[in-house]
Amino acid sequence: MRTHGIIQYNCGNANNENASARPFFDSVDPKRFPILVIQEPMITESNRTYIPRNFRPARTLKYGQRVMTLIHDKIPLVDWELKRATDTMEWTRILLGGEWINIINVYCRIGERHWERVHGWEEIERCLEEVKEEEILLLGDFNCHHPVWGGRGVARERRAEHLLAATERRDLKLLNEEGIPTWRRGQSATTIDLGFASSRIAAQIMRFQPQEDWTTMEDHIPIEIQLMGAAPRQKASDRYLIKEAPWGAIAESVENSKWDEVEDEGMLDRLQDAIGNALEELCEKAKPSDWARPEWSQKAAEFLAGVRRARRAFKR
Repeated sequence: MRTHGIIQYNCGNANNENASARPFFDSVDPKRFPILVIQEPMITESNRTYIPRNFRPARTLKYGQRVMTLIHDKIPLVDWELKRATDTMEWTRILLGGEWINIINVYCRIGERHWERVHGWEEIERCLEEVKEEEILLLGDFNCHHPVWGGRGVARERRAEHLLAATERRDLKLLNEEGIPTWRRGQSATTIDLGFASSRIAAQIMRFQPQEDWTTMEDHIPIEIQLMGAAPRQKASDRYLIKEAPWGAIAESVENSKWDEVEDEGMLDRLQDAIGNALEELCEKAKPSDWARPEWSQKAAEFLAGVRRARRAFKR
Protein backbone atom coordinates (compact mmCIF):
# COMPACT_ATOMS: atom_id res chain seq x y z
CA MET A 1 0.00 0.00 0.00
CA ARG A 2 1.45 3.34 -1.07
CA THR A 3 1.37 6.21 1.43
CA HIS A 4 2.88 9.66 1.75
CA GLY A 5 3.56 11.61 4.89
CA ILE A 6 3.08 15.04 6.40
CA ILE A 7 4.58 16.24 9.67
CA GLN A 8 2.66 18.75 11.78
CA TYR A 9 4.80 20.39 14.46
CA ASN A 10 4.83 23.46 16.69
CA CYS A 11 8.59 23.75 17.15
CA GLY A 12 8.32 26.52 19.76
CA ASN A 13 10.89 28.88 18.18
CA ALA A 14 13.51 26.12 18.42
CA ASN A 15 14.38 25.65 14.73
CA ASN A 16 17.25 28.13 14.48
CA GLU A 17 20.86 27.15 13.80
CA ASN A 18 21.80 26.03 17.31
CA ALA A 19 18.42 25.28 18.91
CA SER A 20 17.24 21.95 20.29
CA ALA A 21 14.79 21.22 17.44
CA ARG A 22 17.56 21.44 14.80
CA PRO A 23 18.43 17.68 15.00
CA PHE A 24 14.79 16.79 14.42
CA PHE A 25 14.55 18.92 11.28
CA ASP A 26 17.85 17.55 9.98
CA SER A 27 16.59 13.99 10.44
CA VAL A 28 13.44 14.41 8.30
CA ASP A 29 13.57 12.46 5.04
CA PRO A 30 11.79 14.60 2.41
CA LYS A 31 10.99 11.52 0.35
CA ARG A 32 8.95 10.11 3.25
CA PHE A 33 7.63 13.45 4.50
CA PRO A 34 7.59 15.94 1.62
CA ILE A 35 5.41 18.45 3.51
CA LEU A 36 6.14 19.99 6.94
CA VAL A 37 3.38 22.04 8.56
CA ILE A 38 5.15 24.16 11.18
CA GLN A 39 3.88 26.54 13.85
CA GLU A 40 5.93 29.06 15.84
CA PRO A 41 9.15 28.96 13.78
CA MET A 42 12.01 31.17 14.89
CA ILE A 43 12.24 33.93 12.27
CA THR A 44 14.72 36.68 13.05
CA GLU A 45 14.32 40.41 12.51
CA SER A 46 16.43 39.98 9.37
CA ASN A 47 13.72 37.60 8.07
CA ARG A 48 15.87 34.49 8.35
CA THR A 49 15.27 31.02 9.77
CA TYR A 50 16.74 27.56 9.48
CA ILE A 51 15.35 25.56 6.55
CA PRO A 52 16.35 21.88 6.43
CA ARG A 53 18.07 20.58 3.32
CA ASN A 54 15.82 19.82 0.34
CA PHE A 55 12.89 21.91 1.57
CA ARG A 56 11.65 25.34 0.56
CA PRO A 57 9.14 27.60 2.34
CA ALA A 58 5.78 28.19 0.68
CA ARG A 59 6.36 31.98 0.85
CA THR A 60 9.01 34.58 1.52
CA LEU A 61 9.69 34.58 5.24
CA LYS A 62 9.22 37.63 7.42
CA TYR A 63 9.69 38.54 11.07
CA GLY A 64 6.53 37.97 13.13
CA GLN A 65 5.31 35.06 11.01
CA ARG A 66 3.92 32.29 13.25
CA VAL A 67 3.30 29.57 10.66
CA MET A 68 5.53 28.10 7.98
CA THR A 69 4.77 25.37 5.44
CA LEU A 70 7.85 23.65 4.02
CA ILE A 71 7.66 21.70 0.76
CA HIS A 72 10.14 19.22 -0.72
CA ASP A 73 12.07 21.14 -3.35
CA LYS A 74 11.83 18.28 -5.87
CA ILE A 75 8.06 18.80 -6.16
CA PRO A 76 7.54 20.88 -9.33
CA LEU A 77 6.46 24.46 -8.72
CA VAL A 78 3.45 23.94 -10.99
CA ASP A 79 2.14 21.30 -8.54
CA TRP A 80 1.57 23.69 -5.63
CA GLU A 81 0.61 27.29 -4.95
CA LEU A 82 0.23 29.60 -1.98
CA LYS A 83 -3.36 30.82 -1.93
CA ARG A 84 -3.37 33.15 1.07
CA ALA A 85 -1.26 33.95 4.10
CA THR A 86 -1.19 36.06 7.26
CA ASP A 87 1.16 35.97 10.22
CA THR A 88 -0.95 33.20 11.80
CA MET A 89 -2.43 31.34 8.80
CA GLU A 90 -1.05 29.87 5.60
CA TRP A 91 -3.22 28.25 2.92
CA THR A 92 -1.31 26.12 0.42
CA ARG A 93 -2.88 24.16 -2.42
CA ILE A 94 -0.87 21.10 -3.48
CA LEU A 95 -1.32 18.23 -5.91
CA LEU A 96 -1.20 14.90 -4.05
CA GLY A 97 -1.96 11.60 -5.70
CA GLY A 98 -3.56 13.29 -8.70
CA GLU A 99 -5.96 15.53 -6.75
CA TRP A 100 -5.64 19.01 -5.29
CA ILE A 101 -5.59 19.22 -1.50
CA ASN A 102 -5.81 22.46 0.45
CA ILE A 103 -3.59 22.52 3.52
CA ILE A 104 -4.49 25.30 5.94
CA ASN A 105 -1.75 25.78 8.54
CA VAL A 106 -2.83 27.84 11.56
CA TYR A 107 -1.53 29.15 14.85
CA CYS A 108 -4.20 30.49 17.21
CA ARG A 109 -2.78 32.66 19.94
CA ILE A 110 -3.62 31.80 23.55
CA GLY A 111 -6.77 33.67 24.48
CA GLU A 112 -9.01 34.25 27.45
CA ARG A 113 -11.33 31.46 28.56
CA HIS A 114 -14.39 33.56 27.82
CA TRP A 115 -13.48 34.06 24.13
CA GLU A 116 -16.21 32.82 21.79
CA ARG A 117 -13.84 32.04 18.88
CA VAL A 118 -10.27 30.85 18.52
CA HIS A 119 -7.93 33.66 17.55
CA GLY A 120 -7.96 34.30 13.79
CA TRP A 121 -11.07 32.26 13.11
CA GLU A 122 -12.50 34.82 10.66
CA GLU A 123 -9.57 34.34 8.28
CA ILE A 124 -9.68 30.55 8.64
CA GLU A 125 -13.40 30.58 7.88
CA ARG A 126 -12.86 32.71 4.78
CA CYS A 127 -10.39 30.15 3.43
CA LEU A 128 -12.73 27.24 4.17
CA GLU A 129 -15.54 28.99 2.30
CA GLU A 130 -13.36 29.58 -0.76
CA VAL A 131 -12.10 26.01 -1.13
CA LYS A 132 -15.39 24.82 -2.66
CA GLU A 133 -15.23 21.21 -3.92
CA GLU A 134 -11.59 20.30 -3.22
CA GLU A 135 -10.22 18.38 -0.23
CA ILE A 136 -9.12 20.15 2.97
CA LEU A 137 -6.57 19.49 5.69
CA LEU A 138 -6.86 22.01 8.54
CA LEU A 139 -3.82 21.60 10.80
CA GLY A 140 -2.30 23.62 13.59
CA ASP A 141 -1.98 24.75 17.18
CA PHE A 142 -5.48 25.88 18.17
CA ASN A 143 -4.68 26.58 21.85
CA CYS A 144 -8.10 25.49 23.08
CA HIS A 145 -9.38 22.62 25.18
CA HIS A 146 -12.31 20.24 24.88
CA PRO A 147 -13.02 16.68 26.14
CA VAL A 148 -13.71 15.49 22.58
CA TRP A 149 -9.97 15.68 21.88
CA GLY A 150 -8.54 16.20 25.35
CA GLY A 151 -10.37 13.38 27.10
CA ARG A 152 -12.51 13.02 30.18
CA GLY A 153 -12.16 15.79 32.76
CA VAL A 154 -10.93 18.45 30.32
CA ALA A 155 -12.77 21.77 30.44
CA ARG A 156 -15.17 22.71 27.63
CA GLU A 157 -13.98 26.11 26.51
CA ARG A 158 -16.39 28.27 24.53
CA ARG A 159 -14.01 28.77 21.64
CA ALA A 160 -13.42 25.00 21.48
CA GLU A 161 -17.18 24.37 21.35
CA HIS A 162 -17.43 26.83 18.47
CA LEU A 163 -14.47 25.24 16.64
CA LEU A 164 -16.01 21.80 16.96
CA ALA A 165 -19.43 22.95 15.75
CA ALA A 166 -17.99 25.02 12.87
CA THR A 167 -15.84 22.16 11.55
CA GLU A 168 -18.70 19.66 11.87
CA ARG A 169 -20.95 21.98 9.81
CA ARG A 170 -18.37 21.83 7.02
CA ASP A 171 -18.10 18.04 7.32
CA LEU A 172 -14.51 18.24 8.56
CA LYS A 173 -13.56 15.20 10.63
CA LEU A 174 -11.41 15.51 13.76
CA LEU A 175 -8.24 13.44 13.32
CA ASN A 176 -7.03 13.42 16.95
CA GLU A 177 -7.66 10.38 19.09
CA GLU A 178 -9.36 11.36 22.34
CA GLY A 179 -7.00 11.87 25.25
CA ILE A 180 -3.69 11.57 23.34
CA PRO A 181 -1.46 14.51 24.35
CA THR A 182 0.20 16.72 21.76
CA TRP A 183 2.05 18.84 24.35
CA ARG A 184 3.97 17.65 27.39
CA ARG A 185 6.21 19.32 29.95
CA GLY A 186 7.12 17.48 33.14
CA GLN A 187 3.95 16.05 34.66
CA SER A 188 1.71 18.35 32.62
CA ALA A 189 0.17 17.23 29.34
CA THR A 190 -2.60 18.50 27.09
CA THR A 191 -4.02 18.29 23.57
CA ILE A 192 -4.00 21.55 21.63
CA ASP A 193 -2.42 20.61 18.28
CA LEU A 194 -5.35 19.46 16.18
CA GLY A 195 -6.11 18.15 12.73
CA PHE A 196 -9.35 18.24 10.74
CA ALA A 197 -9.95 16.78 7.28
CA SER A 198 -12.74 16.73 4.74
CA SER A 199 -14.51 13.38 4.75
CA ARG A 200 -12.93 11.85 1.65
CA ILE A 201 -9.35 12.61 2.63
CA ALA A 202 -10.09 11.66 6.25
CA ALA A 203 -10.88 8.16 4.98
CA GLN A 204 -7.42 8.06 3.35
CA ILE A 205 -5.54 9.00 6.52
CA MET A 206 -3.94 5.87 7.97
CA ARG A 207 -2.15 7.58 10.85
CA PHE A 208 -2.42 10.79 12.85
CA GLN A 209 -0.07 10.11 15.72
CA PRO A 210 2.07 12.27 18.02
CA GLN A 211 5.63 10.88 18.06
CA GLU A 212 7.21 11.75 21.40
CA ASP A 213 10.47 9.94 20.62
CA TRP A 214 11.16 12.10 17.56
CA THR A 215 12.47 14.97 19.68
CA THR A 216 14.15 15.43 23.05
CA MET A 217 12.28 18.69 23.73
CA GLU A 218 9.60 18.84 26.40
CA ASP A 219 6.97 20.89 24.67
CA HIS A 220 4.81 20.31 21.58
CA ILE A 221 5.10 16.84 20.06
CA PRO A 222 5.63 16.27 16.31
CA ILE A 223 2.60 14.62 14.71
CA GLU A 224 3.04 12.04 11.96
CA ILE A 225 0.30 12.02 9.31
CA GLN A 226 0.19 9.21 6.75
CA LEU A 227 -2.17 9.29 3.76
CA MET A 228 -2.94 6.48 1.34
CA GLY A 229 -2.26 7.13 -2.31
CA ALA A 230 0.48 8.32 -4.59
CA ALA A 231 3.13 10.67 -3.27
CA PRO A 232 3.56 14.16 -4.73
CA ARG A 233 4.96 14.16 -8.24
CA GLN A 234 8.69 14.79 -8.42
CA LYS A 235 10.57 16.00 -11.44
CA ALA A 236 12.74 13.30 -13.00
CA SER A 237 16.14 13.92 -14.51
CA ASP A 238 16.41 14.30 -18.28
CA ARG A 239 20.10 13.32 -18.25
CA TYR A 240 21.07 9.83 -19.45
CA LEU A 241 23.82 7.81 -17.76
CA ILE A 242 25.89 7.80 -20.96
CA LYS A 243 28.96 6.14 -19.40
CA GLU A 244 26.85 3.16 -18.31
CA ALA A 245 24.76 2.92 -21.48
CA PRO A 246 24.45 -0.53 -23.19
CA TRP A 247 25.85 0.70 -26.48
CA GLY A 248 25.68 -2.68 -28.19
CA ALA A 249 21.94 -2.98 -27.55
CA ILE A 250 21.41 0.67 -28.52
CA ALA A 251 23.27 0.20 -31.83
CA GLU A 252 21.23 -2.92 -32.56
CA SER A 253 17.98 -1.09 -31.82
CA VAL A 254 18.93 1.79 -34.13
CA GLU A 255 19.89 -0.62 -36.91
CA ASN A 256 16.63 -2.57 -36.54
CA SER A 257 14.64 0.66 -36.88
CA LYS A 258 15.60 0.64 -40.61
CA TRP A 259 16.02 4.41 -40.58
CA ASP A 260 18.17 4.21 -43.75
CA GLU A 261 15.90 2.08 -45.92
CA VAL A 262 14.94 5.08 -48.03
CA GLU A 263 17.43 7.74 -49.04
CA ASP A 264 15.57 11.02 -48.79
CA GLU A 265 15.57 14.32 -46.88
CA GLY A 266 14.00 12.66 -43.82
CA MET A 267 16.89 10.26 -43.16
CA LEU A 268 18.55 12.47 -40.53
CA ASP A 269 15.28 12.98 -38.67
CA ARG A 270 14.62 9.22 -38.66
CA LEU A 271 18.12 8.55 -37.36
CA GLN A 272 17.68 11.07 -34.53
CA ASP A 273 14.31 9.54 -33.64
CA ALA A 274 15.79 6.03 -33.65
CA ILE A 275 18.65 7.05 -31.35
CA GLY A 276 16.28 8.92 -29.02
CA ASN A 277 13.89 5.97 -28.81
CA ALA A 278 16.74 3.55 -28.12
CA LEU A 279 18.14 5.73 -25.34
CA GLU A 280 14.71 6.14 -23.77
CA GLU A 281 14.11 2.40 -23.82
CA LEU A 282 17.55 1.06 -22.91
CA CYS A 283 19.53 3.73 -21.05
CA GLU A 284 18.88 4.65 -17.42
CA LYS A 285 18.59 8.28 -16.39
CA ALA A 286 20.55 9.95 -13.64
CA LYS A 287 18.88 10.46 -10.28
CA PRO A 288 18.47 14.16 -9.49
CA SER A 289 21.01 15.49 -7.03
CA ASP A 290 19.71 16.55 -3.63
CA TRP A 291 21.02 20.01 -4.50
CA ALA A 292 19.34 20.15 -7.92
CA ARG A 293 16.75 22.84 -8.55
CA PRO A 294 13.94 21.16 -10.53
CA GLU A 295 12.34 24.44 -11.60
CA TRP A 296 15.50 25.61 -13.35
CA SER A 297 15.83 25.16 -17.10
CA GLN A 298 18.88 23.40 -18.55
CA LYS A 299 20.11 26.79 -19.76
CA ALA A 300 19.93 28.25 -16.24
CA ALA A 301 21.89 25.30 -14.87
CA GLU A 302 24.55 25.78 -17.59
CA PHE A 303 24.84 29.50 -16.79
CA LEU A 304 25.33 28.76 -13.08
CA ALA A 305 27.96 26.12 -13.83
CA GLY A 306 29.75 28.64 -16.04
CA VAL A 307 29.74 31.27 -13.30
CA ARG A 308 31.21 28.79 -10.83
CA ARG A 309 33.96 27.78 -13.28
CA ALA A 310 34.82 31.44 -13.88
CA ARG A 311 34.94 32.11 -10.14
CA ARG A 312 37.30 29.19 -9.53
CA ALA A 313 39.53 30.29 -12.42
CA PHE A 314 39.67 33.85 -11.07
CA LYS A 315 40.64 32.66 -7.58
CA ARG A 316 43.55 30.70 -8.99
